[in-house]
Amino acid sequence: MMFSVSVIIPVYNGELFIEKAIHSAIKQPEVIEVIVVNDGSTDETHQVLDKLQQSISEFKVFHH
Repeated sequence: MMFSVSVIIPVYNGELFIEKAIHSAIKQPEVIEVIVVNDGSTDETHQVLDKLQQSISEFKVFHH
């Protein structure tokens, strides 16, 4: 049985870990998209997400 999964990752001040989490999720064959919700991070998370969004098509970012 084939199925697909959307992964939702909430993040707050996770600049040190978010890139690894996104790459880990995308490696899974069932994952068709990764959605990250940035909950007002005050560190460099925003810059990390912007960089990744330009290079990964299955990746979406929402800022809260």
